[in-house]
Amino acid sequence: MPSGLVRQLIPIPLVALVGCAASPTAWSVSLGELDGSARTVALDAEREVTLELRDQRDFGDEPALSHRARFVDADARGERAVGVAASTVDAQTSVSAKQGRSPLRRASRTGAPSSVTRVELVPLLPLPSMRVEIANAGSEPLRLDELRVTALLSDHAFPSLPREVAIDRALRRALERFPQLSRVENRDSLDALRAALATVPYAGAPIVVPPRTRWEGFVSFAWEAQAASDGQELTRAEALRIEVAYRDQRRVVSFPIDRQRRWVRCRDGSTRLAGDCRPAYTQVEPEPAGPCIQETRIDGRIFLRQSWLGLQPVANSDIDDALLRDPATHALARRAVALRWVGALLIAGGIGGAVAASVAISRAVDQDTAPAGLALLGISFAGLGVALGSTRVHTRAVELYNRRAAATGGCGGW
Repeated sequence: MPSGLVRQLIPIPLVALVGCAASPTAWSVSLGELDGSARTVALDAEREVTLELRDQRDFGDEPALSHRARFVDADARGERAVGVAASTVDAQTSVSAKQGRSPLRRASRTGAPSSVTRVELVPLLPLPSMRVEIANAGSEPLRLDELRVTALLSDHAFPSLPREVAIDRALRRALERFPQLSRVENRDSLDALRAALATVPYAGAPIVVPPRTRWEGFVSFAWEAQAASDGQELTRAEALRIEVAYRDQRRVVSFPIDRQRRWVRCRDGSTRLAGDCRPAYTQVEPEPAGPCIQETRIDGRIFLRQSWLGLQPVANSDIDDALLRDPATHALARRAVALRWVGALLIAGGIGGAVAASVAISRAVDQDTAPAGLALLGISFAGLGVALGSTRVHTRAVELYNRRAAATGGCGGW
């Protein structure tokens, strides 16, 4: 990574762990913009540690951070089978993972039900994490079970995760994003993912860095807040500090957080404040400096759109859930959902009623009078107006959510 490169850390999910009887409260804290250049600290005259941020935007470009999971999925669009070569799937993998869609391999027999194989890049780390490079120029080995790395945000300390816990969290996040992996037919894919997770080198026991050698691995942290007040306080932190302790030596490096809004150049060529970019209709990826909730075009589809929460592709229902969970947007989101259902019912009822009335008049009177039943199509037009009204209310809710996310640093992405 170039020195001094300014990186935006993805929102960090902070989960308040509660008992099984209660619903967990999820917190999401954005650190704004961090200086992502590497930091080096000297433990003593012969040993030094280099730390570098690794976040959501790295894992697709760095092979060590990702695993290509191939699993069977149902064809959500209900398309019929069309022959697609396996090489096409592999060639489209990296592009498709960034666009929130999946390359498909369908059955070769035209007319048979689709058996769709998805290929997705899965993070092997519970992002964000730190890349750690340890240089041991001394004559004695360096035991990593004596090395402690802690993230400090405001007055909160986030200890590094043991290897087993970090692997478990990365696996749970993968299953939350791709629940299809837990199906019986994808058992081999899940086993392959577990095997890939087990190869990630985490700093800690039983690793020993021999004399005059270098070791490179990762450190992940337990990003967990215990109360709402903690989550609010963390959004005001001015720096992320990383403490490295080895025996009686303690060193701290700081990654300053810039929360000032700045002017950025959007992909449509316009220059706006960070957070106000809107992707053009031709864009298939979200604006990295754009608002929390965005919508882009799906590549190869004219009318289908992809919703994004942070930099994570999500379904429209996930956007509704995020808006309904936020107290500030709950009322607007509930109204938008209600109007959407009313509009859909009116449209369907108007069309169905017009057809039924036309058939009934044709049979009871004569065919020349049958078109009079089409007057019920007015109900469908009324439903269309209600549906358009729900869209406007939904847009207002999204704009309010994005303004609050930009002001507080909170975003519901993963």
